[in-house]
Order: sequence, then C-alpha cells, then structure tokens
Amino acid sequence: LTLAVFYVDVKSGIIGFLVAAIMFIAAFVLSRLNEKHFEKGMDEYAAHFSEVQNELLTSLSVPYVLLDSVGRILWMNGHFLKLTQKSADYNKSITTIFPALTRESLEKNLAEDGGFSCEIDYEDKHFLCMLDKKVIPGREDDKINITGDAVEFLSCVLIDQTELFKKRREVFDEKTVIGLCYIDNYDENIDSLE
Repeated sequence: LTLAVFYVDVKSGIIGFLVAAIMFIAAFVLSRLNEKHFEKGMDEYAAHFSEVQNELLTSLSVPYVLLDSVGRILWMNGHFLKLTQKSADYNKSITTIFPALTRESLEKNLAEDGGFSCEIDYEDKHFLCMLDKKVIPGREDDKINITGDAVEFLSCVLIDQTELFKKRREVFDEKTVIGLCYIDNYDENIDSLE
C-alpha cells in the first residue's frame, strides 16, 4: 500500500512509510513488554489446570494408582488408599498388594501392546485391573528444568466386578440342563409302578 502511495505522491508515501514504521516499532515494543505478563498468565493457568487435574484424579470414584516402569507405587487416589488401607507414602511394589501383578507379568504384557487388563482378587472382592503404559518424552527446557530420557508410567484402574462375578456364578449354577434319558425296560418299569 505504501508503494502505491509513493507512486501517487512521494511526500505522502514518506509520511505513510513513517506511520507504518512507527506502528511496527510500537507493536514490537508492546509485545516485548507484555511477553512477561503473558508468560505469567500462562504459568498461572497451567498451575490452576494442574490443581484441577490433581483434584479430579484424587476424587475419581474408582481405585486408581500410578506406578513406575518396574511396578513400584508412585501415587494412589483416595479410593485406592481406602481399599488397600495403605498410607499415602507407601511406595513399594504393586506385587506386595496384588501378587498376581508381578514385575515379569507387567513387562511381558505391556511390551506387547502398551496396555492390558486382567482379573484379580483382593480380600473378598473381584476386580478387573486395567493397566496402561504412558510415556512422557524427556525434553530440554530452560524454564522447566526437566532433562533426560523419556519417563514411563503405568496407570492402573481397578473396577469392582464382585457383583457381576456373583451374578455370572448364579447364572452358571442355575442354568437349565437338558438331557435325554433312555430306559431299556420302560414297560417293566411302568408295570411295577401299578
């Protein structure tokens, strides 16, 4: 546009160029001044989002636990703490609570497709245990001091299937069985009843 104005009138073109240059410089200066304010707002948003996310995980209505790559407990929500009656700083292997979830079984099953589910019994309850591997890539960042290789987490959700298991057992136990009974001496048996 400034070139078109230069073509019509040189003096107007210079004035248009100066106005455009001043606007560009002002926009650049204002963006630099507001950059820290913008970053602060983004940091506050991220912190708030993290708090909300943590609250949602903590109040999740099913037992939920985060494990490291070898099966050691990193974090448990309230329902998992209540179910297992362990303290929040319990950081032993998940195998100490559920013997069926050994390190070898975790490595074998998670290596195949990154997630698996199995049925486990704990005390008098029957659970569907769903495990999923999450990989968070390592990164180099000046503002957030996270460096190194990718970090693997295992998320474990327990779904109580005790009632479903009981109902399946009832259906199986009360299932109608149809059979044929062949009697060789039917006439003799009928005569003996009379």
